[in-house]
Amino acid sequence: MALDINEYEINGVQISLKPGNDGACVVSADLGPLAEDDADALIVEMLEANYAFQGTAGATLAIDPDTGHAVLRKREWPGESDDEWPLKLSVFVDKAREWRDRLREPPVPDACNLFREIV
Repeated sequence: MALDINEYEINGVQISLKPGNDGACVVSADLGPLAEDDADALIVEMLEANYAFQGTAGATLAIDPDTGHAVLRKREWPGESDDEWPLKLSVFVDKAREWRDRLREPPVPDACNLFREIV
Protein backbone atom coordinates (compact mmCIF):
# COMPACT_ATOMS: atom_id res chain seq x y z
CA MET A 1 0.00 0.00 0.00
CA ALA A 2 1.54 3.29 -1.10
CA LEU A 3 1.30 6.26 1.21
CA ASP A 4 0.37 9.65 -0.15
CA ILE A 5 3.30 11.84 0.92
CA ASN A 6 3.27 15.54 0.17
CA GLU A 7 6.48 17.52 0.39
CA TYR A 8 6.72 21.29 0.69
CA GLU A 9 9.20 24.04 1.38
CA ILE A 10 7.76 26.58 3.80
CA ASN A 11 9.87 29.56 4.84
CA GLY A 12 13.02 27.71 3.85
CA VAL A 13 12.14 24.50 5.74
CA GLN A 14 11.57 21.20 3.93
CA ILE A 15 8.54 19.45 5.40
CA SER A 16 6.54 16.39 4.48
CA LEU A 17 2.99 15.45 5.34
CA LYS A 18 1.83 11.84 5.24
CA PRO A 19 -1.11 9.90 6.61
CA GLY A 20 -0.63 8.26 9.98
CA ASN A 21 -2.69 5.96 12.17
CA ASP A 22 -6.17 6.83 13.41
CA GLY A 23 -6.62 9.67 10.91
CA ALA A 24 -3.51 11.50 12.07
CA CYS A 25 -1.23 13.45 9.79
CA VAL A 26 2.50 12.97 10.36
CA VAL A 27 4.36 16.24 9.83
CA SER A 28 8.14 15.91 9.42
CA ALA A 29 10.97 18.36 8.81
CA ASP A 30 14.43 17.36 7.66
CA LEU A 31 16.80 19.52 9.71
CA GLY A 32 19.92 18.37 7.90
CA PRO A 33 23.14 16.97 9.30
CA LEU A 34 24.43 17.92 12.73
CA ALA A 35 27.45 20.19 13.08
CA GLU A 36 30.35 17.77 12.95
CA ASP A 37 32.37 19.62 15.59
CA ASP A 38 30.02 18.70 18.43
CA ALA A 39 27.47 16.15 17.20
CA ASP A 40 27.45 14.23 20.51
CA ALA A 41 26.58 17.34 22.52
CA LEU A 42 23.86 18.25 20.02
CA ILE A 43 22.30 14.80 20.27
CA VAL A 44 22.26 15.14 24.07
CA GLU A 45 20.57 18.54 23.67
CA MET A 46 17.94 16.96 21.39
CA LEU A 47 17.28 14.20 23.93
CA GLU A 48 16.96 16.72 26.75
CA ALA A 49 14.45 18.73 24.70
CA ASN A 50 12.39 15.58 24.07
CA TYR A 51 12.54 14.53 27.71
CA ALA A 52 11.59 17.94 29.09
CA PHE A 53 8.97 18.69 26.40
CA GLN A 54 10.68 22.03 25.82
CA GLY A 55 11.48 23.85 22.62
CA THR A 56 9.69 21.49 20.26
CA ALA A 57 6.03 22.61 20.48
CA GLY A 58 4.97 19.03 21.11
CA ALA A 59 7.10 17.49 18.35
CA THR A 60 9.93 14.97 18.72
CA LEU A 61 13.54 15.32 17.61
CA ALA A 62 15.38 12.27 16.23
CA ILE A 63 18.10 11.13 13.86
CA ASP A 64 16.89 9.52 10.62
CA PRO A 65 18.76 6.21 10.39
CA ASP A 66 18.71 6.29 6.56
CA THR A 67 20.17 9.79 6.07
CA GLY A 68 21.85 10.56 9.39
CA HIS A 69 19.97 13.88 9.39
CA ALA A 70 18.17 15.32 12.37
CA VAL A 71 14.38 15.39 11.98
CA LEU A 72 11.52 17.05 13.82
CA ARG A 73 8.31 15.03 13.67
CA LYS A 74 4.80 15.50 15.02
CA ARG A 75 1.44 13.81 14.68
CA GLU A 76 -1.56 16.08 14.20
CA TRP A 77 -5.20 15.10 14.07
CA PRO A 78 -7.22 17.38 11.80
CA GLY A 79 -10.28 18.70 13.56
CA GLU A 80 -13.68 19.23 12.11
CA SER A 81 -12.52 22.69 11.09
CA ASP A 82 -9.29 23.40 9.24
CA ASP A 83 -9.10 26.92 10.71
CA GLU A 84 -6.31 25.97 13.15
CA TRP A 85 -4.22 23.98 10.65
CA PRO A 86 -2.28 26.98 9.20
CA LEU A 87 -1.35 28.15 12.72
CA LYS A 88 -0.27 24.65 13.82
CA LEU A 89 1.83 24.25 10.67
CA SER A 90 3.36 27.71 11.14
CA VAL A 91 4.39 26.92 14.73
CA PHE A 92 5.90 23.60 13.57
CA VAL A 93 7.87 25.29 10.78
CA ASP A 94 9.17 27.96 13.18
CA LYS A 95 10.39 25.29 15.62
CA ALA A 96 11.95 23.30 12.78
CA ARG A 97 13.82 26.38 11.56
CA GLU A 98 15.05 27.16 15.09
CA TRP A 99 16.35 23.61 15.56
CA ARG A 100 17.82 23.41 12.06
CA ASP A 101 19.82 26.57 12.70
CA ARG A 102 20.79 25.40 16.21
CA LEU A 103 21.99 22.00 15.02
CA ARG A 104 24.18 23.42 12.28
CA GLU A 105 26.36 25.29 14.73
CA PRO A 106 28.20 23.80 17.69
CA PRO A 107 26.68 24.84 21.02
CA VAL A 108 28.04 27.89 22.74
CA PRO A 109 28.61 27.02 26.38
CA ASP A 110 26.34 28.93 28.71
CA ALA A 111 27.39 29.83 32.22
CA CYS A 112 25.96 26.61 33.66
CA ASN A 113 27.70 24.32 31.14
CA LEU A 114 30.92 26.27 31.40
CA PHE A 115 30.83 25.82 35.17
CA ARG A 116 30.43 22.03 34.75
CA GLU A 117 33.41 21.94 32.37
CA ILE A 118 35.63 23.89 34.79
CA VAL A 119 34.68 21.78 37.82
